[in-house]
Amino acid sequence: MTPKARALFEQARNAATAARWSDALRASRDLVAAAPDDAHAARLRAMILTQTGDDDARTMWERVLALAPGDAEAHFQLGNAAGDRGDFVTAVAHLEAARAKLPDHPVLLNNLGLALEGAGRVDAAIDVFRRAVGVDPRAAPHIGPSLVRALLRAARYEEGLSHLDALLPDCVPASAWHDYARLLLAARRYEETDAVLTRAHDALPDDTLVSSLLVVSRQRRGAWEGTAALRNDLIARVASHPWTGNASGYDFTTVCDDPALQRRVAERYAASEVDTVAAASRSRHHPPAQASSRLRLGFVSSDYRDHPVGRLVVGLFERLDRGAFEVVAYSTGVSADPLGARIESAVDRFTALPRHAPDEAAQRIRNDEIDVLFDLNGFSGGEALRIFARRPASLQVNFLGYTGTLGTDIYDAIVADLFCIPADASRRYVERPLYIEPCYLPSDPTRATDPTPRRADYGLADDAVVLYAGGPLYKVTPELVDAWLAILRDVPASVLWLRDPGSSTRARVEAHAHSRGLDTTRLRFAPDEPLARYLARFGLAELVLDTWPFGSHTTVNDALFMGAPVVTQTGRSFASRASTSQLRAVGRGDLAAESLAGYVDIARHLASDAVRRADVSASLGDVRRTPLFAADRYAARFAEAITQAWKTLRR
Repeated sequence: MTPKARALFEQARNAATAARWSDALRASRDLVAAAPDDAHAARLRAMILTQTGDDDARTMWERVLALAPGDAEAHFQLGNAAGDRGDFVTAVAHLEAARAKLPDHPVLLNNLGLALEGAGRVDAAIDVFRRAVGVDPRAAPHIGPSLVRALLRAARYEEGLSHLDALLPDCVPASAWHDYARLLLAARRYEETDAVLTRAHDALPDDTLVSSLLVVSRQRRGAWEGTAALRNDLIARVASHPWTGNASGYDFTTVCDDPALQRRVAERYAASEVDTVAAASRSRHHPPAQASSRLRLGFVSSDYRDHPVGRLVVGLFERLDRGAFEVVAYSTGVSADPLGARIESAVDRFTALPRHAPDEAAQRIRNDEIDVLFDLNGFSGGEALRIFARRPASLQVNFLGYTGTLGTDIYDAIVADLFCIPADASRRYVERPLYIEPCYLPSDPTRATDPTPRRADYGLADDAVVLYAGGPLYKVTPELVDAWLAILRDVPASVLWLRDPGSSTRARVEAHAHSRGLDTTRLRFAPDEPLARYLARFGLAELVLDTWPFGSHTTVNDALFMGAPVVTQTGRSFASRASTSQLRAVGRGDLAAESLAGYVDIARHLASDAVRRADVSASLGDVRRTPLFAADRYAARFAEAITQAWKTLRR
């Protein structure tokens, strides 16, 4: 380095040390001009450009590498820059090269772990995060949450919980509490989930994501006292302007039926769940479909098994016109049961996508040249959102698994009907509605059922008026359970038959009923049973009571298929209108109320009047001949809607 260059080097370094960035930028520019082949000069210039956020920093670090191959700092900085723009493969390559020179640098290890996770190499990321914490235990509060998140993605729940147990006393960022609750939920440890969320709410009372998780946790456990106040505070926060924070997209649907607020939550939640590569991938063009008269339809789901989504969609798969469509099912879950086998037989191809590797999964779909790709999960679970964010198909559709907007232009359309999303409400949905009339919901008219069992098998008296509330407890709000108990008080011969939530929650539900003056013998609980037996027991119920504001859509479909009358309440959101849509499709829209008081009134009168119940039941005698269960007609209308959407909405 010449004397002039050395002077410029000192001038630039001193200016940077004093944070005189204009002087540092000017001196380092002159330095590189004076010493164009000197790696030290290029490195100083690159560091100053990085500190000032200059876009030329990346080019300068590449120059450093050209002058000094293997430079650890250059690899580190280029890896970080690649990770920031969502190029995780490049990020991993640079950071691994830096690690070869700095094997125990905790910040480098943390960033490498993040890049590996982003590239879908979750197990490798976990190993790197563990190494980072082992190298410097003081880094645990900062790196621990990343390790826990990766363990959650890998479904290694017990390991994640053990790390969080050690982490939380010293580290209480919101992300750690969120991850702890999600781990416990995934492990179905609901009592512990509630305890953790209560602690989190005490520590972070303004965190709306914690609040949304806590409200649904309380409902799931039948702990309704005080839950309405928590819910109302959550809704008020989401409705505030400006709104800060986040909330669970799926959980919010169970406590609020305002589609405008649901959209606000969905937009925020989707943005938080889609990683940075999504923004870089959305503009990627899908290759044109091969010259063929058939559209290739792909359906992504984690639920190709004995699950509500699998049970509803299998009949559609079996009936789609193979002269017009090729049907591919992409699974992100487990399908090892008889229904899963039936689904595999119903499609042209069944492909298991790699877990926790959205880039690879999206590329497989792209390689298959899928024209229309359907997300059968949405916010209800699985990994579809991250896959769809990579835009592997020209037309991407939100269908069946989540009845609400997903709040992102990743999706072009949502399958609905004009009752579930009236034309004047479509602005509340980011996706364009694709209407299938009279009801958006597909159905399987060939589902097998057992003979009707005996009431004695479930502890139900022969002379009881059985009110069957078979929806999941997390959809049961404080107001709704009290409405059910009010019906019991007004109809002395009635019993409430609930899905069995487990011993601790069952005791809590009974205690709640007792606090409302009800004899707990008026409550009965139905166990989990094989599908055919579960369907048969609808024959024991005089009346089926739906949940609200998130209706129990598949439960309603099952009840109507078995000819059981259903009472529901119609709200404003898709999730609170889908049950009514089904009732309208079987000609019994009169069993849908416009308010909770109306819901109670309909249920009370039917429960009290055996003649009227008999008339309703008789009207449902030929229910399987109604449009709701006309699977061939549904498949034809689905085909028409998708073909039209392909012509007008594809990108």
